Amino acid sequence: MWPFRRRRFREVVERQLAIFAQDHSTLVDEARAALGEYHHERDARASLESYGEHDELAERVEELLDDMYRNFSSTLEGTAARDYRREFARSAKAAYGDLLPRLTFDSPEDQLPE
Repeated sequence: MWPFRRRRFREVVERQLAIFAQDHSTLVDEARAALGEYHHERDARASLESYGEHDELAERVEELLDDMYRNFSSTLEGTAARDYRREFARSAKAAYGDLLPRLTFDSPEDQLPE
């Protein structure tokens, strides 16, 4: 494998995630803010509420990413679908892994890298 090999779907996924970031920036910012509040809150009850809020917002981010992924993936077959899934998973984890440490897709081949 060449060290500078270009990933097949990198540009498509980068554009998709850029559109996602633009369209859902408020949601992502709110989820990150709630996570920050959870980490910095001294009161246990308030901390738990912040985490609950974060969890709901992060779940919405996950659903939207999953919809984007599945819509495009459904147009591909075979190795193209596999390559796309891997690139999307890698890039989504890099961009939103702080919000979605448990983010996964259905099949084992869709699992995000650790």
